Amino acid sequence: MTQQHGHKWMKSYRKLIDSQISYLKYSGFGSIDSGSSAFLTSAYFVYKIWILTTMYIFAITVFADIYVNRDNLSISTDGGCIFAGIFVIIYKAMNYQFREKRIRILLDDILKCIDNLCEFSEVEYIKELIDKYYKRQRIIIGGFSALGFTLTIVLLLFSPMETGLPIRAQYPFNTTASPSHEIGFTIEACAISGGLLGLLGIDGISSVICVLLTQLFDMLNANFENCTNENHEHVRSDAFEYFDHLPDWFSGCCGKTRSAERADQIVIDLRHSKQVGGQNSDIIKFGIYLSAGISQLFYICWIGNELSYMVRISQILTPELTPFS
Repeated sequence: MTQQHGHKWMKSYRKLIDSQISYLKYSGFGSIDSGSSAFLTSAYFVYKIWILTTMYIFAITVFADIYVNRDNLSISTDGGCIFAGIFVIIYKAMNYQFREKRIRILLDDILKCIDNLCEFSEVEYIKELIDKYYKRQRIIIGGFSALGFTLTIVLLLFSPMETGLPIRAQYPFNTTASPSHEIGFTIEACAISGGLLGLLGIDGISSVICVLLTQLFDMLNANFENCTNENHEHVRSDAFEYFDHLPDWFSGCCGKTRSAERADQIVIDLRHSKQVGGQNSDIIKFGIYLSAGISQLFYICWIGNELSYMVRISQILTPELTPFS
């Protein structure tokens, strides 16, 4: 969880960030609090291994089904869409496992810098800026959460069960008979629900970091236009010196291949949509795929361009202090 002793203006924002961290915790992608008992720590480690294992098993069985039915274009494109999605989730999950500590440090440092700006800011406009970014981020996160929840329900409950399971996959046992059916369904349910929840958490944290950086530059710009005393000048200089290393941290932690991954998934969705005809469940399912992919790609471009714009504005306002070229 984020530190709770920050500035009062950021209290609601911290709760929103904690909700994204909770997504990661419940999905098995994150980690529990350091003060937890040895039993809870061990239990969570087993849970993490179970979720990651089910995702790997699910990906392998889906790929095996694609290979077995490689001559059937409809089945192979359907499976290809599912495989692309689970592959992206596995990639991001493993990337987050290795970079979780750095991401937490980066997030805490940004929040600490915002708290410091709030402390010396005498402009009421700063509070309005924070509220504006918070409300927008809450709507975006709520929208993607609703979309992810709907996709999970559609995949698990409304997909045609051709092999006795929601998603076609090749298992080394008969999935239409009990208890093999229950085993296969449990694997798919854990992989899909845990994977999508973790994806929401990872993408949520990544977008929050980017939006917080944009908000911080916006706050700096507002203070630069109103600061007159030496204390503000000193803090301004320290803030830009601090920002000198943030772009590399953010790029290394959260910014790898996001657009390429989402573009690949959209291409697969578009190819498969041509194969769908007269199957209402498939139309709904891949309509959600396509809307999720396009909306996320649009949002990534939006917040990235917004951050770039704020950096340029800061360069114009304080060219002698801005470390970015």
